[in-house]
Amino acid sequence: MQIKTETNRVLDFLAAERAKAPNFRSFRRQLVEYGYCISKGAHGLVVETLPNRQTVCALPRELHV
Repeated sequence: MQIKTETNRVLDFLAAERAKAPNFRSFRRQLVEYGYCISKGAHGLVVETLPNRQTVCALPRELHV
């Protein structure tokens, strides 16, 4: 039995939403409706919660395209 961490749940959610979005811009806008945003961090793009902008995780490269 595998226990998923909160980060893994968010990554699964991001992958599902990215698959639905026709382009990256739409993906970013869709995330705002769920309380997340994508911003530039020191080492690439990161996912943050809204409105406090707490970093959740780095955005995987395969979700950028």
